[in-house]
Amino acid sequence: MLGVSVRLREFFAFRSLWLDEVALLLQIRGRSYEALLSHGVAGNQGAPAAYLLLSKAAMSQFLSFEIGARLVSFGCGIGALFVAARLIMVAFQDTFTRSSSLLLVATSPWLIFYSAEGKHYMMETLVALVLVGCAMRYERERLPMIAVVLVGAIAPWFSHNAPVVLCACGTLFIFRAWSRRDLRNVMLLVAMCGVWVVSFALHAATNMRALFGNSELFMYWRHGLAPWHDGFFAVVLWIGSVWGHLMEYVFMPPHYHASSETSAPWWVSVWEIVLVALVVLGIIRMFRERSPLAPYVTLILGVSFSLAILRVSPFSSRLVLYTVPFFLMSAASGVAALVERARGRGSLRAIGAIACALLVIGPSLATSAERFVRPINRSNMKAALRYLAEVRSPDDLLLLRGVDATVAAMYIRRDPSLVMPVLDSKWKIVRPEVMCARLKKRMATFPGRAIWVVGILQAEEVSQALDELGRSCVVVTQRVENDGFVAARIVAREASAN
Repeated sequence: MLGVSVRLREFFAFRSLWLDEVALLLQIRGRSYEALLSHGVAGNQGAPAAYLLLSKAAMSQFLSFEIGARLVSFGCGIGALFVAARLIMVAFQDTFTRSSSLLLVATSPWLIFYSAEGKHYMMETLVALVLVGCAMRYERERLPMIAVVLVGAIAPWFSHNAPVVLCACGTLFIFRAWSRRDLRNVMLLVAMCGVWVVSFALHAATNMRALFGNSELFMYWRHGLAPWHDGFFAVVLWIGSVWGHLMEYVFMPPHYHASSETSAPWWVSVWEIVLVALVVLGIIRMFRERSPLAPYVTLILGVSFSLAILRVSPFSSRLVLYTVPFFLMSAASGVAALVERARGRGSLRAIGAIACALLVIGPSLATSAERFVRPINRSNMKAALRYLAEVRSPDDLLLLRGVDATVAAMYIRRDPSLVMPVLDSKWKIVRPEVMCARLKKRMATFPGRAIWVVGILQAEEVSQALDELGRSCVVVTQRVENDGFVAARIVAREASAN
């Protein structure tokens, strides 16, 4: 109930859409079902065919574009919660590990956030959990092979990462059949994997063509790929960095991001090391207790990481959201191992075990409680536009960065009360004197007109730039800094003097 409640609260917060959501959802709404199935979407966006079709159907059935756009992810988030709960009950026998795993999955900040986003990442997570559940049922002879073949053949059309999970499952199936010297079953399993490969190839040839060879996406996600061009030592450092950042991603709330210009506090690095150790300890404990989940977790994480080593697929951020439930279950198992060792061994070990438990579970609980009061809002475009609609003069212009302008244009088109001239600009946060020169050039195109400069995604940086602008080439006549945006009305000094 806790997990469902937090996800409902996040879903019905009606936050503003942000750039990636708008870029994907506008293409879904503007293309036919046939085009989505055969060509997917263009630009730097991509999603499995099933997600595109289901999202288009949801958006066409609901009066609110935003509710329909996020409905598929919300359904997948709720489904993933229940499938994960079932896996946990099968994988673990002790009450402590079951309870802590369920609590971590229910309150995971990232699983909550992506359950209310118009992107496909929660569908990827649900598919991974379903595939592992089907594989475990097959190995216990509760699911026929033909059912596994069909589920595996359909999965790539629902998830770009399904081949990773299928690779782990197929490898384990074939290895265990080979160890039993069951050659007939080995041949059947190889044929089954061949069906999966053909299905993935068909999906890749139609839906994923725009993603292959996309150099811009490759550069954007390069931090999740092994830097072999920089030498072996750089790869070793990258391994430590990527696992550390992944621990931040799995266990820290989405609004936490260490600055790229300054190193993280020392305690964050220690915390990351402890979390990695707990995950490894938890996997070891699962093997020791013969949990049916242990080999699947190991192979899925191993294949995912190997693809990053081979520079095939990044091992970072939301692209590996489907691994988050498995990390959480492993961490809960690791804490359970410490608790078991501390039992009857003195107060110091007991305190250490409790501290580790709080270290893993505490941030998720605190964040889920915060979500009830203040859901995550990566873009406050709606609030910014409503403010401007109330205070701007009829002749005022609106200047936005290119990424913000894309989001604003959608809301302006859908709400006539927000209609205003938008100057789509690619300006970035640069040195104040450079920004002054660019703004003065833009103002010269519209002499005597005031311009509203609005910052959404980089509100803090825009605010700092406005401080400098007010001391140099423009007059800031009005200014507001709200939760998630900053807006200021600026006029050239010559115009204001006149």
